Amino acid sequence: MIKIAIVGAGALGQRHLSALARLGQPVQVLVIDPSRSSLHAAEDVFNRVGFPQESELIISSKRLEACDVAIIATNARERLAVLEGVLASGAGAVLLEKVLFTRLGDYDRAASLIQEARTPVFVNCARRTFGSFSHLKMLVAGRPFSYRVEGNGWGLACNAVHHLDEFAALAGKSDIKVDASGLTPGYFPAKRPSYLELGGCLRASTPDGSSLEAICRPGPPSDRLVTVETLEGSAIVSEKASTLTLSFGGKYKVFPIDIPLQSRITAEHVCALLAKREPALPDYTAASAVHRPMICAFLEHLRLTCPNETFDECPIT
Repeated sequence: MIKIAIVGAGALGQRHLSALARLGQPVQVLVIDPSRSSLHAAEDVFNRVGFPQESELIISSKRLEACDVAIIATNARERLAVLEGVLASGAGAVLLEKVLFTRLGDYDRAASLIQEARTPVFVNCARRTFGSFSHLKMLVAGRPFSYRVEGNGWGLACNAVHHLDEFAALAGKSDIKVDASGLTPGYFPAKRPSYLELGGCLRASTPDGSSLEAICRPGPPSDRLVTVETLEGSAIVSEKASTLTLSFGGKYKVFPIDIPLQSRITAEHVCALLAKREPALPDYTAASAVHRPMICAFLEHLRLTCPNETFDECPIT
């Protein structure tokens, strides 16, 4: 029987669990979380979503064992220790949530652990699975472009990495520069205790002239619009409307696009990993190359605009 481990049974971990029912075959799922209430919630999900007969759920506060695929859905601060344990236990492949880690040193340590274990590790930056991505790739076609995402209350610190990953994938570059000088000074509390959020404008660029602006304004969450422009044309992606608007030569056309739910794409990623194929996600090396300059820029911003506080880590998740 296929064995899948999910470490972290919060809201995101529960969505990953729900998705495994879509595998269409019996599966043994080990869910690990120190919170009893989260484990009980995972039991409710397992019983509700209709897993195939003979499937089995095992819940534990700390038990790790060998598995075919491990999904690590903890907060960023705990993720390195969990990754180390998962790799040592003999996971066949690993899917990591983002933001990867809060400390820069953790990225080097994780790279060493992954290389030593020779385990395929991928990161859940999923905009590459959107129906708009192939259209944007054709629009860019290897040329310099501008990428702009904007909206209210969309959680820049937590979610900017999704857009940085898409930007890097469209550019075909991993060596991006990130500039936090346009962020609003200071920070505000995130939804999760002991973590923070940021607002304002984050910028990034590639050596060949492509640029990104990620703008998060205060206020209740609104539609998040992504605009990609080249000299030949432009595209606007609306997540709320699930549409792509392409413009060329003064004419435009609106297309419906598929923006899959996490409960669907997790199953697709796990199926790929079980078949020894790469999912439509960045591997650890590619994701780390995007995370590092972002974490550096955020730390520089926090240390510059909050001089009375000490930041030995970037507390985002």
